[in-house]
Amino acid sequence: MIGFSYYEVDKGYSFHSILGGEYMKRYTITFLSMLIISISAAAQLSGPLSGTLGPGMYTVIDDISVQEGDSLTIAPGTELLFDGLYSFDIYGYFYAVGTESDSIFFLAHYPNYHWHGIDFFSTSDDSCKLSYCVITGSISSGIFCENAHIGLSQCLIKGNSCHNFGGGLAFINSSATIENSEIVENSVNNYTPYTGVGGGIYSSQSVLYISNCIIKQDSSSHRGGGIFCEDRSSLTITESVISDNAVYQTSGFNQGGGIFIADSYLLLDHCLVSFNTVGGQTAQGGGIGCDANTGTLKVFNSTITRNALQGTMNEGGAGICALSENVIVKNCIIEGNIGGHGFDFPTNYDTLEVIHNNFYNHVYGSFNYLPPGFMILSNINANGEPCDSFYNLNLTRFALYGEIGML
Repeated sequence: MIGFSYYEVDKGYSFHSILGGEYMKRYTITFLSMLIISISAAAQLSGPLSGTLGPGMYTVIDDISVQEGDSLTIAPGTELLFDGLYSFDIYGYFYAVGTESDSIFFLAHYPNYHWHGIDFFSTSDDSCKLSYCVITGSISSGIFCENAHIGLSQCLIKGNSCHNFGGGLAFINSSATIENSEIVENSVNNYTPYTGVGGGIYSSQSVLYISNCIIKQDSSSHRGGGIFCEDRSSLTITESVISDNAVYQTSGFNQGGGIFIADSYLLLDHCLVSFNTVGGQTAQGGGIGCDANTGTLKVFNSTITRNALQGTMNEGGAGICALSENVIVKNCIIEGNIGGHGFDFPTNYDTLEVIHNNFYNHVYGSFNYLPPGFMILSNINANGEPCDSFYNLNLTRFALYGEIGML
């Protein structure tokens, strides 16, 4: 006996230009998922796999893998339903590329069941690729990579979790290109103080390129509700939205509701960082947090708006808390961030470059630790508007939250 259930899944994004800004057009596809009452309705999988799999529905009844030297291609229209806490371990070549109308699904067999995600290891091929895939319901990261490289495009990584780091995606000494994808509603659930990082994405000693993506409604208990990078990672994010992510633990010193970096490099260009929050006994960096004296932060042509600190004691930087000595923020809107200063600067100004921005509408004031001459509106820019000696503005006419960067 087979029951049917109708689902609608948001898949993939493309950018279009309006008045010099960007917005995302959402592709929506629909599919019918069979809820198996009799397990015999789908073929069963276990152990090593190779060749071509699918299309069709398969029940995973034990750990499955692609062994070193082997290859596996998963056809569009294939569903893998994991019937327990089983993992999919990749040691060889893995190619799972669906289509806009016929995706590939990795999910638990029944509602409220879980599985252990897709794991890539050092012997996996550098050209492994997933496109038009849905990965959901794992409690050991949706995708975990260690000493590996993968490419993701047009994927939905949704509703996954992990105990310590990387609920949606986790990278250790790895590299990845992530395009036109959505990483949403993933979480790291660890209630021990000062633990639990990277609800959506975790990176350690890794290089990540993220473009045209949505990172939204992810959460962690300590740092980096959306994204956490540490240990000399390099992260480049372009034309993406980081929104509605949260660091939720009510105790401890918590940072980086949208993004947090420690001893790492972050480049953010043409992005929207909005409505991210940090709670805790002490809260810092509602939108973006950068650890003191470590790492490099570069933010260009982006909007940082309506992020919030919700701690018992808010130390600063409701929009950006950039305490590293290597900070460049250029051609950005930083507006309406709540619960602290809009922007906390490092105390060493020698390597600070904050120019051609618009700061306004912060309840506690836009800045802490102001550099000399900053926001003293003693100059006039090319448009005849008052600005400081760094060409920063304090105007409210850019208050369009869908807008990215300065017009």
